[in-house]
Amino acid sequence: MSTDAPHLPSQIASFAQSLTLDSRAAAHLRIDASGRITHAGGDLARYGLAENPTGQTHEDAAPFLVGLIPLSARSLSLRWMQVAPATTDPARPVAIADVHLMQDGDAVWVLLLDATDAAAQLQAMQQKGNQLALERDRLAKRIRDLEAQIFAIKNPQP
Repeated sequence: MSTDAPHLPSQIASFAQSLTLDSRAAAHLRIDASGRITHAGGDLARYGLAENPTGQTHEDAAPFLVGLIPLSARSLSLRWMQVAPATTDPARPVAIADVHLMQDGDAVWVLLLDATDAAAQLQAMQQKGNQLALERDRLAKRIRDLEAQIFAIKNPQP
């Protein structure tokens, strides 16, 4: 697979960008070399972030970033990271995000894209697969038991 991005006409690139950002509740942070947030925007509350975290350290404002900054590479992408803690409030489910970090000079940009629904769908499919595997094992044992009973009926012991 090539690492070179294909050249897309500007109309398609713009459409793809808006499609992604509109459907994924984007939020972003800019973190300077001292670890302070210098810019923030988007749907910050979805990710458990304060409305205006500017001036705070990333450790305080976004604890899920601890240990990731400073970056050891030009960029880093982490899929399905839990960025907001679980609550008992159904209106505030656990926030799962694709977290993208990009070096920009001495600063780091952080892009958060909601992945809560995709993660929940995968979890549901995995659970269904586990249930089916358990049912298959239960049925296989039942078949073995029935085969043993049939054998015993056809071959009685004196």
